Amino acid sequence: MTAPWVDLTPELRSLRDTWRRLDRRDERNRFYARHLAAPLAGLFAKLPLHGAPAELERARPRALISVLGFSWQPVALMAAWCRPERMLVLGTEESLA
Repeated sequence: MTAPWVDLTPELRSLRDTWRRLDRRDERNRFYARHLAAPLAGLFAKLPLHGAPAELERARPRALISVLGFSWQPVALMAAWCRPERMLVLGTEESLA
């Protein structure tokens, strides 16, 4: 089984390409938060979670515990997918910044 791929709209592809061209991490984070986060979260929330049992699709988790790595985007997308009532995000001073 392969992971589902989403075809981005031309507008989202253009925004993604602009985001990729940014050099500094802080610029990329701001751009992503302002322009990409909401539309991508909406798309992600509609996708099936690859490899998850069918029961998880029907009854999404009420709580989410996540550890931040180098980027906050995967945590935000997972939160958009499961829409938890409660969420605990753990990270270092650097990753939480």
